[in-house]
Amino acid sequence: MKAPVRIPAGFREGLDDLFHPPRANVAALDVLRSAAILLVFTGHYAGFFHAAPLIPHFQILRWGWTGVDLFFVLSGLLIGTQLWKELDRTGRIRIGHFLLRRGLRIWPLYFSFVIFAAAALYFKRSSVATIWPDGFFLSNIFPGQLGGGWSLSTEEQFYIAAPILLSLFVLILLPRRLWIVPCITIVALVLARAWVIAHSYLIDSDLRIELYLPIYTHADGLAVGVLLAWLSVFHKAWLRLKTFTAVAAGMMVICGFGLYRIDSLLLNFTALGLIYGSLELYAISALPLPGILRSKVFYLVSRLSFGLYLNHTGMLILMRNWLSGWSSRGIFGLWAVYFLCLAASLFVAAVTFLVIEWPFLRIRARWVDHQRLAASPSAGPGTPKSLAAGSAV
Repeated sequence: MKAPVRIPAGFREGLDDLFHPPRANVAALDVLRSAAILLVFTGHYAGFFHAAPLIPHFQILRWGWTGVDLFFVLSGLLIGTQLWKELDRTGRIRIGHFLLRRGLRIWPLYFSFVIFAAAALYFKRSSVATIWPDGFFLSNIFPGQLGGGWSLSTEEQFYIAAPILLSLFVLILLPRRLWIVPCITIVALVLARAWVIAHSYLIDSDLRIELYLPIYTHADGLAVGVLLAWLSVFHKAWLRLKTFTAVAAGMMVICGFGLYRIDSLLLNFTALGLIYGSLELYAISALPLPGILRSKVFYLVSRLSFGLYLNHTGMLILMRNWLSGWSSRGIFGLWAVYFLCLAASLFVAAVTFLVIEWPFLRIRARWVDHQRLAASPSAGPGTPKSLAAGSAV
């Protein structure tokens, strides 16, 4: 009789994390994060399998690019909440502590993909030097090699800029009045786009790309998320008022579509930030969530979303070489290939989560827990709270 296969303790803990949401988990945010990564994946699937004749009949495939804006709003909420809470509690932000904590979440997997891409370039006898924008989180300004790296560069720049800006403004304003910072940021982004549009000689399609990539023209969703985070920290009672939430979310949707109708080139990203922000406002409020959206599947996809975001372009290229013929065989073939590609990408994301992400998440959790114990000697031992509740990308 064969002995049972023994799974290393670290893997068991990682698997437990993937399939068992912590008590503090917000199911509605898992739904939105899952929607964001599936939008991005779906949009890229349409691009890589563009020869499939049925793709133009599915409009959702054309809007996959907006998934990045939903990610921006979610990141703004996550990071904003951490920063606002620290400002409210201590009146300052430990910038180094914050950046290291984010780095332990993002850098291990991200730089693993950067190294893999550099190795692939080397063995293809291509210039490895072209990977440098990805290595320095500048691929939203200079062309990089990592699929989706531009948006991760934008987020990394946001992680640096947000705590610095709030630390400067708190010198002259109380934390409760710092809602003005994300509002000023949105205005500044609109003005920056207006300046680029006014001084550009590019055709419309190229101009949209020029506006799409840099953080100084495409970060409205991040600012909207930070503003919603301010609301959730300083006016939490408002979110328990269903009427307030419903009216505020409705106004955000109306304003979003209104801005888009006024000028879809200049105000597109602001409109998307408001529309997706309305969904996020619903998610963090007391409004009920339909039972079907409480499925743990959304938590699993949400937890793997970072790995899926990094690997899916490479997986789509690989799978296209094997399955491109099947995607042209009617609606069944189109969606069969779609789900095969998604399942393969999720599997790879699960492997990289267990092998790369989870060990560093454990290190981060123990470090944060040690910091908490040092600050509060009376706190007892137990599972690090930062690990138990660490469901965000």
